[in-house]
Amino acid sequence: GNKYVLGTDGKNVLDLQDHLWKDNAPPTELESLERTLECGHLCPTGPDSVPTVPHYETDPMVLQRTPHILFGGNCRKFSSKLVERNGASTRLVCVPKFGETGEAVLVNLTSLDCELLRFDDSL
Repeated sequence: GNKYVLGTDGKNVLDLQDHLWKDNAPPTELESLERTLECGHLCPTGPDSVPTVPHYETDPMVLQRTPHILFGGNCRKFSSKLVERNGASTRLVCVPKFGETGEAVLVNLTSLDCELLRFDDSL
């Protein structure tokens, strides 16, 4: 069937890490990504600390439906988690910076399983 995939460049994830400290430690990137799903908003700190454009009648950052896959790019390292909310499954994926890590992520659209792919340019 059709899958709803939603992702960002990761700025929202990094910003949440700056604002959601708990027990004197920032949340992980995956915890911050999960918080966006819990809030039902891609950028809960925008436009205060992440540049977003305010809209008069609607907010395009509000999640109108639960995505099957929610990813944040430019993360420091790969991490993933399958969460269940309101009877729906969402695969959260923190996608590492490819230019720095040589890593990419492959997600199976049927099972929502994911794996890390590593590319080595030393050959």
